Amino acid sequence: MVIAQGEVDSAGHCRILIRPNCSLSWRDTVRVFTVIATVSVSIAVMFAWLGLWLVVPFTGLELMALGGVLYYCALRGRRLEVIQFDSDEVQVQHSNGRRVTFQRYWARAHLLPPRHRHDNSRLLIGSHGRTVEVGACLNETERKELATRLRRLLAGD
Repeated sequence: MVIAQGEVDSAGHCRILIRPNCSLSWRDTVRVFTVIATVSVSIAVMFAWLGLWLVVPFTGLELMALGGVLYYCALRGRRLEVIQFDSDEVQVQHSNGRRVTFQRYWARAHLLPPRHRHDNSRLLIGSHGRTVEVGACLNETERKELATRLRRLLAGD
């Protein structure tokens, strides 16, 4: 999902936020896990009461795996990329703390085609041999629209 904050003013300042489209908030993720865990533990307790106690450890392993996957997905959903356009600089900042600054005049946006049939294209911003990928969480249509928007902003239109 691409969010533009503020219109481009006369000095060319603009800010673009890129984040994945998350279907569940953290609170909703915890609720889903709680419901699934409650049902699974209830079934495991019922089987253990019937003498099939070996179901209990496998239920624990299943819930640990599900919890790990849900946590990983929640972390990936919190990724954020910020592209800040100032009068003479373009700054790309990732949520992991990586920050790259380019001179706006020399910076270019390149949309590289997919290497293989089932790959995604890659959107790069760069100049003077340094590049940074942006919009990896976007689908192809959003990535192409962002590439067009970045090219216009870098050209000063």
